[in-house]
Amino acid sequence: MNYYLKTTDEQSLWLALEAANLAVKDGDPEEWRFTGTALDIIGTIYKETGAMLTDEEGMQYPEMVAVEGFHANLIAEDGLEGLPEVSAPATPYRVWAGE
Repeated sequence: MNYYLKTTDEQSLWLALEAANLAVKDGDPEEWRFTGTALDIIGTIYKETGAMLTDEEGMQYPEMVAVEGFHANLIAEDGLEGLPEVSAPATPYRVWAGE
């Protein structure tokens, strides 16, 4: 089953995965090891504001702003509880190959 996760920051994501028995500390207190099937850490997602900016060479590019939260996609067994899951987005930022 696909899970779309959103937390306030990366540490909160790892703590939620640990609580679901999908992650463990790996020696170094700052290092985590994922123990589940598949995890895609996206992190911060940015979206266009609709405004255009111009760089020092005169090239225009879209202004971007961060979407609230720290994001990840997870493939795991059905029925996991306690994960910071959000509803499947209508247009996901990133999907698994073949999806």
